Amino acid sequence: MAYDRADDGTLKQQGVYATGGLGGKLDGAVVDKPASQRSLTYDPAHRLLYAVNADSDTVTVFAVRGDRLLRRQIVTSEGEFPVSVTVHGNLVYVLNALDGGSCRATSTSPGIW
Repeated sequence: MAYDRADDGTLKQQGVYATGGLGGKLDGAVVDKPASQRSLTYDPAHRLLYAVNADSDTVTVFAVRGDRLLRRQIVTSEGEFPVSVTVHGNLVYVLNALDGGSCRATSTSPGIW
């Protein structure tokens, strides 16, 4: 979901954007079902929002245009059960939680994942 914030700080729902993936619940997780930190990350330099899709083993990439999102692509996390995504410079890192875990880094350049 995306919200607009008014000058007085109140929020108004602007839109709902599907990631195209499945959520997820890590076995044994009680409060935080996907057992994640940073399951969403915004890259202001490239105006991209990344969202992990745990049970799909994918990451959704959205272009951010003001308060609107445009789904650009869904890509593999190259592992099982992605729980975290972050950006550093021109690299995107995805942390997978299952099957021994793995981390994937890739370029943020348009059209390249």
